[in-house]
Amino acid sequence: MRLVAAAQASGSRAQALADRAAALLFYIAVAAGTLTFAYWWVAGDKQHALIRSATVLVIACPHALGLAIPLAIAISTTIGARNGLLVKDRLALERARDLDVVIFDKTGTLTRGAPVLSGVAVAPHIDEGEMLGLAAAVEADSEHPIAKAIVKGAARRGVKPTPAAGFDALPGLGARAGVNGHSVAVGGPRLLAGTGATVPSELDHAVSTWASEGRTVLYVLRDGAVIGSIAVEDEIRPESVEAVKALHDLGVR
Repeated sequence: MRLVAAAQASGSRAQALADRAAALLFYIAVAAGTLTFAYWWVAGDKQHALIRSATVLVIACPHALGLAIPLAIAISTTIGARNGLLVKDRLALERARDLDVVIFDKTGTLTRGAPVLSGVAVAPHIDEGEMLGLAAAVEADSEHPIAKAIVKGAARRGVKPTPAAGFDALPGLGARAGVNGHSVAVGGPRLLAGTGATVPSELDHAVSTWASEGRTVLYVLRDGAVIGSIAVEDEIRPESVEAVKALHDLGVR
């Protein structure tokens, strides 16, 4: 509400122009009213001199010009705020018609602001459901957003995690826990560097593709060996694609 109020109170070029025009027209209206009064007074029609001069003043007074732009700005900023568009300055709103480049804050604007599981790849002779179940079992006790994304992603794929024991959060590396008698760890490249584990060549293509797309790549290790990799990304809002396309159609980059 403060941003909307500030936008409505801020000045603009159109408002300044309207104010100058209204000031000029005010003096013209007063002069026209005075001349009307003087004419009819000199003509001897003193009874109607005041009435007709007042009529001229009412008709010629530019009050509508001074009120139209603030009213239009107030309505437009209010409607914009209701639709999620906050205008901080009226001058910026006027200049918006000349935009040719738009810069978005991606997280929470073009995306939902919450990571989701978007890719799974497994090493040879490893079942995808088994690998994902182990990862979800480790992350089930974690409060990290990426951990929640893995657990939810596994659930959407119909994978139920096996209860884990001895959960251990590894700051900056990932997480580790015991699952079905195995030591299972989930983490990024720093986890691999810390354990000395190597990534099977069968995972290289998926991992490189995910990395080039800006996704977060995690690895699942069982007893120190990499058995699969997981991609997590901030989900793009469906309406973002339409919005960007509409901007491109308008010639905005």
